[in-house]
Amino acid sequence: MDSIRTRLAADLQRAMKERNSSAVQALRSLMAALDNAEAVATSAPAVMPMAGGIAGATEGVGSTEVPRRALSEEEVREIIRREIAEMAGAAALLEKSARPELGQLRVKIRLLESYL
Repeated sequence: MDSIRTRLAADLQRAMKERNSSAVQALRSLMAALDNAEAVATSAPAVMPMAGGIAGATEGVGSTEVPRRALSEEEVREIIRREIAEMAGAAALLEKSARPELGQLRVKIRLLESYL
């Protein structure tokens, strides 16, 4: 079975080719949330002394590079659930004010639910 990330990337490509802006927005938003979750907090890098260096530059090539953490499939599903919950909250607010964007938001929610 393909990983969720692989399916997301393939579906994003397909949505872009089909010019499906709702799907593109939803998938890009989800992929950004996954990328943010993979980020690793780093300690402050060593700063070079001013003599002969660029002020505020870090010491050594790649000194600020850190490998990203790998998310398990369950962690990815949890992030998808959070994104769906956030969209559902927005949909509830739009429903109260009878906004036209409600239909598009519900389509995005159904799309994300397909990955669970």
